[in-house]
Amino acid sequence: LSNQKYRELGRIFPGEIGLLTGDHSAEPQAGCLVLTTEVLRSMLYRGSELVREVRWAVFDEAHLLGSPSRGWVIEEALILLPRAVRVVLLSATIPNGAALAGWLAMLRQTPCELVHSAARPVPLRHYVASARRPRDLFLVQSGDGAAFDAARWESAVEGLSPPRDPSEG
Repeated sequence: LSNQKYRELGRIFPGEIGLLTGDHSAEPQAGCLVLTTEVLRSMLYRGSELVREVRWAVFDEAHLLGSPSRGWVIEEALILLPRAVRVVLLSATIPNGAALAGWLAMLRQTPCELVHSAARPVPLRHYVASARRPRDLFLVQSGDGAAFDAARWESAVEGLSPPRDPSEG
């Protein structure tokens, strides 16, 4: 994701974007850096000079805050960032935005504005892969609020044995 954002921003702001990840570094002196949360956290723990120049930190995929494997890294970075750094969290799927904004306001000791939109630039579609027909995908729900297509679900699971009850040994 970091490499993708680096390329996208580099097309918009040529020569002004740098990249710092665990695997790759490009233009680290640039005024705008794209980096992984792990690299930021490490820089914060080390007391990096570069962190003293940071004015804004944008965290994409903020819904990962609830993830056991990645959430703690984001949380530590948010806790360790100097209070003067302004923070933006981005996510298309965060279920508890108001609670997160409240926590962030308390943590950063500054007001936090929640910006929410129900509009999805890319429609959410739900597919089922069939174990019997692995090359087929069955669209069972298309778009937010669309009805679940039970007939397609039945086509996807047709011929499968019902799940066994683990208590039956």
